[in-house]
Amino acid sequence: VRPGYQGLINVKGLPQNAIVKITDTNGTLIYQGRATGGQLSWDGYGMQGRRPDSGVLFVFASTEDGGERLVCKIFFIR
Repeated sequence: VRPGYQGLINVKGLPQNAIVKITDTNGTLIYQGRATGGQLSWDGYGMQGRRPDSGVLFVFASTEDGGERLVCKIFFIR
């Protein structure tokens, strides 16, 4: 995600109604939401209302058995 980008960030191919967590490399939760129709749309703002620092963000999705798996990485440049 480049500096100045203000559109939605979409993660596709997720399990239906999966709980999706976006974390930084330290494991700090940046955002949490629910996949609708196998997709999560995120505006790029964290739960505190600010954009994350530059770096790699990890996207985890819950599985049907209650586990979590890494589904992708997002490189965020502020």
